[in-house]
Amino acid sequence: MTITSFGPANRIARTAETHPLTWRLRDDGEPVWL
Repeated sequence: MTITSFGPANRIARTAETHPLTWRLRDDGEPVWL
């Protein structure tokens, strides 16, 4: 889906790649954005 490329999910993905220390994985495997 191309819409995700312009959505907040893409910004979060880019943020995670650019600032890997700003997030961590919870015990259930879901990412926690700090």
